[in-house]
Amino acid sequence: MNTLIKRSQTLALVLAALTACDGSEPATASQPRIEGEAASPARLSPTQAENPAPSAPSQRALEIVDLAGLDAAHAALQQSRPEFAAKLAALEPTTTRNPEFLRFNDASLHDPDAAIVFAARLRETPADQRALRLALAEALPRTGAQIDELIGVLYELEGEAEIRAQLVAGLARSEGAKRDALLARALTDASPEVRFSATIAASRRPAPSPILRDALLLAISDGDASVRLRATRSAGALGLAEALPLLESRLEDADADLRLHSLRAIRRIDLDRARALAATRPSDEDPRVNRELAQLSQAN
Repeated sequence: MNTLIKRSQTLALVLAALTACDGSEPATASQPRIEGEAASPARLSPTQAENPAPSAPSQRALEIVDLAGLDAAHAALQQSRPEFAAKLAALEPTTTRNPEFLRFNDASLHDPDAAIVFAARLRETPADQRALRLALAEALPRTGAQIDELIGVLYELEGEAEIRAQLVAGLARSEGAKRDALLARALTDASPEVRFSATIAASRRPAPSPILRDALLLAISDGDASVRLRATRSAGALGLAEALPLLESRLEDADADLRLHSLRAIRRIDLDRARALAATRPSDEDPRVNRELAQLSQAN
């Protein structure tokens, strides 16, 4: 699990970078950041995702629904904008403070057509060029394109879980109609790293659809502890009242982190209910949970 947490923190750094200006609520004494969570952006971002992020304005739909469509769009772009396509094809990412992470920073990136070039490069770049492939996937949502359908195509064809996780992280900013269905699909991915990324991207949506709400509820009982914990936090961030019975049952879990964040999620969803629980609940063996219970009791 330590490997997943380390990679997830790196992934979290990207989502934070994508939504650095989202006006996210700062950590407070009653709701501090999860232990080990990065507070500043660095790269791939399933972290800092406690509050919905505003979607990028006027995203342009690409209408790419399969690999043949991507190939056709790429070929058409090479004909209509040859210099632009050539520049993006040759563009190299630069290093960041995180030595494992490269990032594209050229101004030409902020053009919806750039998503076509980067998607084509991602498909063509060998799997052993991990850092470049991650940088290509991370750049997609920064182009200004509506990328949910494109990410759906790339996701289904991608064999590397780390790349799928980065693609899913990009859905946090998508305005597309297929976004929630893709996130729900990612929440059932075989890789816990991808499911973790999906729980964070999902928590960025202000009004998740029923299919995504149901998938998040299932994720609270995921077989991986990190995914369960992140899904619990996402349920609280989104105010999923239907999660309350399950969250209350998690107060008896052997995992102290899960008990703590289940209590915090209940507090965010229904403060009165959390206070009532605190008033009747015995002390917990974990001091963090006890502090949370004390704060709720004092508020009564």
